[in-house]
Amino acid sequence: PAVPSGWLYQIACGLKITQLDGGATSDWIPNREQIAVWRAGEEHVRRYITKSRRRGISTALDLEDAVWTKWVDEKGHRVRCGVVLHREDNLKERMVQMASFLRQLYGFGSVREEKASGEFTSSTFAIDFPNGSEIFGLTAGASDSSRSEGAQRMRYEEYAFYRGGIGSISPSVSLNAPETIVTTIDIGAPNGIKARDMWRDETNAYAKIFFPFEAAREYRVKPTPGV
Repeated sequence: PAVPSGWLYQIACGLKITQLDGGATSDWIPNREQIAVWRAGEEHVRRYITKSRRRGISTALDLEDAVWTKWVDEKGHRVRCGVVLHREDNLKERMVQMASFLRQLYGFGSVREEKASGEFTSSTFAIDFPNGSEIFGLTAGASDSSRSEGAQRMRYEEYAFYRGGIGSISPSVSLNAPETIVTTIDIGAPNGIKARDMWRDETNAYAKIFFPFEAAREYRVKPTPGV
């Protein structure tokens, strides 16, 4: 099921997050872009989200993935929700954030790390749920990135910066599972051309959502009369 955006808004308003500006921990007040992302999740199975500045989109999706996995796990279904990123430190940040939300909401949540060894080029991360469900994190390009066990939900963060596409990951995603791509499109990045072409492709069933620089309230100034 899709998590209602109204639920996510109400839940978010009761959580504490670390603010991007200054690093203080305070109450979460969702911005317009975060609300738009949650609404799009109600309407579309697949979302392709791009932005020109940091707008807290990843934080919004962290909450959505955590709540969805807990909700379905409570219903007795064993599901796996995946998050893919190009860098291990960024991936761990997302996992730690989701674990924090789960602890605040449900009283559990810790990140389990499987260290890189042998042929594997990066560590993997996981958060375990009471009835056997799991949120797992992978680094794009890792030799074990398909995780063979399958996933019922998948998020691809900063897709333009992957070394290669999602060909080794997407076969593990269940048919009609929710998938979300969120990235800045930099054609100079390792996967930038593919990210651009995928954005332009009108046949791939991804709902395209773009948040331009000018739309962010924080970056605006009031117009000066007479100028």
